[in-house]
Amino acid sequence: MPRRKNTKRVDPRYFLNEKKEILRESLVDAIISTIESSGMPDMDTLDLHHAVKQQMPQLSADEIDAAMNDPRLNDYYDPMEDVWSAPVGGQV
Repeated sequence: MPRRKNTKRVDPRYFLNEKKEILRESLVDAIISTIESSGMPDMDTLDLHHAVKQQMPQLSADEIDAAMNDPRLNDYYDPMEDVWSAPVGGQV
């Protein structure tokens, strides 16, 4: 089949970051479900990091740390005590 001249093509480099955003959203959801389903009332950062790493072993520590800084997790983190827990009064 001959190659056509003057055809418009989309450069695939424009779509490189889309997968990361979807992964981060699902990772934040996984962190929330881990916090809410844990048997502990409070989890420190290392415990939460380890639990998420067990669920998704393909992720690096930097990716997990970046997802743990997501603004949607602010209700789950208590900076005074440095612990993660489900918000009082149920789900957000």
